[in-house]
Amino acid sequence: LCERYFVLCRHENTTQSLVQNCTFFTQFASTYKLADSLVVLSSMERAYYRSYGVQTSYIPNPFPLSVNIEESLLRNSFERNSESLISHRPEKKSKPRHLVWIARLENNQKNYKEALEIFQLVSMTEKNVVCHIVGKGETNADAEYVRNFIKSNTLQDNIIYEGFSLEPEQFLEIADIHVMTSTYECFPMSLVEAKTNAVPTVLYEMPYLELLKDRKGYISVPRHDVAGASKVIWELLRDDERRKQLALDAKSSIKDFMVSNPSHIEGWLKLIHSLENSDSRQSLPVNQDFVDFVSSTISYCQEGINRHREEYQNLSKQYQEENNRLNAEIKSHQEELLYHRERIEQLNLLRKSEYDARMIERYAVCRDFVVQLCPLGTKRYVLIKKIAKLIYGFIKRGCRGESNRRSCDIGGGGKLLIDLFDKAAISFSGQRFNVDCLTNDKERETIAEEVWIRFIRCSWLCGT
Repeated sequence: LCERYFVLCRHENTTQSLVQNCTFFTQFASTYKLADSLVVLSSMERAYYRSYGVQTSYIPNPFPLSVNIEESLLRNSFERNSESLISHRPEKKSKPRHLVWIARLENNQKNYKEALEIFQLVSMTEKNVVCHIVGKGETNADAEYVRNFIKSNTLQDNIIYEGFSLEPEQFLEIADIHVMTSTYECFPMSLVEAKTNAVPTVLYEMPYLELLKDRKGYISVPRHDVAGASKVIWELLRDDERRKQLALDAKSSIKDFMVSNPSHIEGWLKLIHSLENSDSRQSLPVNQDFVDFVSSTISYCQEGINRHREEYQNLSKQYQEENNRLNAEIKSHQEELLYHRERIEQLNLLRKSEYDARMIERYAVCRDFVVQLCPLGTKRYVLIKKIAKLIYGFIKRGCRGESNRRSCDIGGGGKLLIDLFDKAAISFSGQRFNVDCLTNDKERETIAEEVWIRFIRCSWLCGT
């Protein structure tokens, strides 16, 4: 057979590449015409390629060997004992409800992150629920994301990451609801297994699927409608009668499907026999109206894709320019701030130098006044030196407690002390005077008394 006939099997949805903004699938029809026959997984795909003149057959996926319709019809999904199947499930006073999501951990098609969000919302409103994530990703990063999501949201009692399993039916046998979050599918085996086990399904809208065309055993919501899916699940969990009816519908749906559709083996045998008949190798007529419709539709899609791509590029360019402008402004403000800081430091140094000059001048006046009033070697000089040390120590201890204020600096108590000495030096005539002009001891005593009064006041103020 392989030497005489060339058969292609396509297990994807033809237009799914539009999700990635690609329209290269329009070239498939011309390529598939080279084959003797094309095998697809839906009647929609068959009609599409036959309109292009491609010999196309619809053959569904093979059903699992464990599928036994008569046996499954005897099961009642609401009377199953789940505790014997999965031992690590958390124990609760009442029997928990079980939600199951089975797929590979992939986010472009399977949307496992949205499944986690749906389970989180359901767990917030329905505490007695256990959600099972069954499957693994191509890398460990996806599994790690699931574990981190469960841990960071404290959902260890409500969401269990089961990982990869060769027997997914063990989870469907205890499931109350099966959840599918795929953006697109062709012939999902998890849906076959869910219907076989009489489990109602909540999924995103995919009306072209062969398993959904009878509209039995499932509830669909718009794609990526996380809130809508969680609401439907929550309502089903609280409506046993509706959930039971959906389960019965799922049973009858899969039975009707197997009766009305050829099995995988029957489909291939029919295809082989048709290929052996030379008449079947004649090319099919092309439905030009359909081809023109598809071509125009794809051209509009491509134009929209290009337009959005250009808009995105323009927006990206504008964003980059705005980002560069803001960075330049930030850099300019930082330079300006640095300049002002340096200028403030320069002004502070200048102010300090000016103050130091004034302080030295006042200190010299006070020193000359005290030295002339109390000459070196006299008892008055020795006494005033001791008192000055005591007052200085008192001021220093007071300034030490004011570390946040620069009171211990020259601008603190020392400045006040010098100012008061200066006032004492000019208190009599409003101008500086020479101690040598004091001719008698009484005048000297009067000046000394005034100086000591101001000196004591100064030390008291600085100490407090």
